[in-house]
Amino acid sequence: MKKIISLLLSAVMLVSSLFAFSFSAQAATIKNVPVHKVGDKFTITLKIKKTPSTTASGWKKEYYNSSSWKQAYYAKFKPTADGLYEFAVKGEDFYGQGGYQALIVDEKDEVVSYAYAIGEDSFNIDLVGNLKKGKTYYYLVRYFADFKRTVKLNITLKKHKHSMIDVTKQYPDADYLIDYGIDSEEPVWICKIQGCGFDTRRIYYSRYYIDLARKSYTYDGKEKKPKVQFFDMRQKAFSPEEWGIDDINLKVKYENNINVGKAKAEIRTQGLWQTLTFKINPQGTELKKLSAIRGGFKAKWKKQPVKTSGYQLQYSRYKSFKKAKKITVKGNKKLSKQVKKLSRHKKYYVRVRTYKTVDGKKYYSKWSKAKTVKTK
Repeated sequence: MKKIISLLLSAVMLVSSLFAFSFSAQAATIKNVPVHKVGDKFTITLKIKKTPSTTASGWKKEYYNSSSWKQAYYAKFKPTADGLYEFAVKGEDFYGQGGYQALIVDEKDEVVSYAYAIGEDSFNIDLVGNLKKGKTYYYLVRYFADFKRTVKLNITLKKHKHSMIDVTKQYPDADYLIDYGIDSEEPVWICKIQGCGFDTRRIYYSRYYIDLARKSYTYDGKEKKPKVQFFDMRQKAFSPEEWGIDDINLKVKYENNINVGKAKAEIRTQGLWQTLTFKINPQGTELKKLSAIRGGFKAKWKKQPVKTSGYQLQYSRYKSFKKAKKITVKGNKKLSKQVKKLSRHKKYYVRVRTYKTVDGKKYYSKWSKAKTVKTK
């Protein structure tokens, strides 16, 4: 139980990492899916047809990949009365990275309710939705793991009734009570069903995540402070005030946000702590002249003396710069480059940009406007 409550209280922190993907359930376009009613008990089988990458980056790509929802189980449900409905699940536990994700979406493909379960609690993926009479809803559930596997889930669709506990009494010394600003002398009642999310203090709000309005800037010697934006689970922006959240307590601390390189924004809200990064890139340059030579060309560009380690030249036979090749010119004082061993009497598109090396990583400016040259 403690693991379940811990998952509940940490829901926002994990969900905030999902900014890289959208569900794109497209449930409203799914035809011939099973139709269920209250009291139904059914068993579904979920398969991972191929073994995902075992690397951390590969596994995360699979977890965040919206196309994986195409392999999910879909079902339709139309309530006969307003109220809370629960898809209660009994599944299979396993060892390794992975778990389950479940959604309830409406006819417009808007997420009504969302739940996940990972690791040791991966078999517990109950999901609750506050649904309206006569409207059509879709239930989706998918399984993901770091190995090839087939699992079965036994699901019961029923009316939901809150099963409340006071977390301050059950876990008075837990660190996460302090993290969420919960006063142990004030009761905080919470439904222990993992996919419900009801609590008396709106700890989870509506399961939002955050991102920065801008991820990159051009250096100009001034501080950069990108605005913090709030998004729901469909990646739609919203303001906390729209959701009636007047105690979100947003605080942002920026670091390394003047010079070229990676800048940080440490963000804290009531229930979510996160550090996001953005880039400050060097100022660009422009091509001054392109001269044709036998089987090549010579390029000259303007000097960029500010926060620049060198230049990068790019050329291609195509205006779109497909199959392009790049040449790096070290040092910001070298302002020309000959490119040889090209096809004779052919037209080439050329452009240039600056770069600045910071802590071993190159940060690039925008490309200059392209010019053309025909080789001799």
